[in-house]
Amino acid sequence: MRLSFTVIFLLSLILMACVNSFDKEDKEMGSLLELVDSSEELLNSVDTAKLFNTVKDIKKELWIFGNKYDTLDREAAFKVADYYGGKKALYFLTDNYQKFNNEINVARTQLDALKKDLHSGAITKEKFLAYFKNEQQIIVVLNDKISNAINGVDETVNKFIEEKPAIMEILEKYRKDTTVANE
Repeated sequence: MRLSFTVIFLLSLILMACVNSFDKEDKEMGSLLELVDSSEELLNSVDTAKLFNTVKDIKKELWIFGNKYDTLDREAAFKVADYYGGKKALYFLTDNYQKFNNEINVARTQLDALKKDLHSGAITKEKFLAYFKNEQQIIVVLNDKISNAINGVDETVNKFIEEKPAIMEILEKYRKDTTVANE
């Protein structure tokens, strides 16, 4: 009986030593996971309904007006160019929104797998460090991409919404002038 207690006690100590030996790695993984969470929060802070509707409207407007209007007077052209000037950033975010979400999910999965591999002994601490640095670099780059894509999006969307009536008025006036001139 005393022998089994001693064996259980020694196994418990070994297990506790292994668990404690991963404290540093677990903290590093925790901080990296916090960065993933903050990237996700930032991405989710975007009003996607507003963003996607605005982009849909822009594409529709450009298709309609691009097919009917060859030139505008100088002042109108500058106003229209300024109005549509922010579309590229909105296009980028809408085109990459799902990709960013997928990359966030992959990052979480990779971190979870890395932690399990470390704790199960499937990889050494040295290999963990190499894998961790790689994941860290990927997550930092992802966070930067999301931050850059999100930066100023709300203001740009609001600008499109607020200035749309004035731009539509310019384009409609030009359409009417062109129709009268062609008759």
